[in-house]
Amino acid sequence: MMIFRYIADFLSGIWLWGMTWDWYHVPVNFLLLCFLLNFFVRLNIVQAVLISLLAHVYAFAVFSAGVVGILTHLLHYTYDPARAWYVPAPAHACFYLGLVYAVLQITFFMLIYRRYKFGLFNACLVAIISNCLSAGIAYWLLPVM
Repeated sequence: MMIFRYIADFLSGIWLWGMTWDWYHVPVNFLLLCFLLNFFVRLNIVQAVLISLLAHVYAFAVFSAGVVGILTHLLHYTYDPARAWYVPAPAHACFYLGLVYAVLQITFFMLIYRRYKFGLFNACLVAIISNCLSAGIAYWLLPVM
């Protein structure tokens, strides 16, 4: 039961971080992912924008549904930062959020791979690279804490 609490604390804390301090991770990552999909995966700009937009909507919806819908409403979990087993530093929180979004975007790319023929391996690498760069830029843009 403690492992559930650790995972729930981690996901809830990272989701709250993404909704409050790191809200600009998604717009920065959207622009980076559009550019990288266009440049490395060789998609035209319309396809790159569409796939990037849908990947971000998918990642945000699944992450929010998982934390808010399943943890909070279905399992009645409450997050208390004072009792959390681990509260990450701002740099770590930015990169953890990027990791969560990268994993969810990779699953989105795997789901649409049959419809849109593109280099899946390159798209997965692009998702990881864009989220890491976005996490670094988001940390750099944070106000001094």
